[in-house]
Amino acid sequence: MERRLIESVNWIESGQAAGACTNIGLAYIDSGQNQKAIDHFDKVLKIDPNYSGAIRGKEKATENL
Repeated sequence: MERRLIESVNWIESGQAAGACTNIGLAYIDSGQNQKAIDHFDKVLKIDPNYSGAIRGKEKATENL
């Protein structure tokens, strides 16, 4: 999944990509890789600064650092 995000220029700026990056970030939180999670949430917030799932996910990952 992450590879698809990197390879598809047309897809990377879409709402679908924002959802996928948020889900990847949440998976990184679950595996204890909070900095990687934050990196993915930051990608989402570049697409949509108001994406609530990414905002909450980034807050949670930051608390876990």
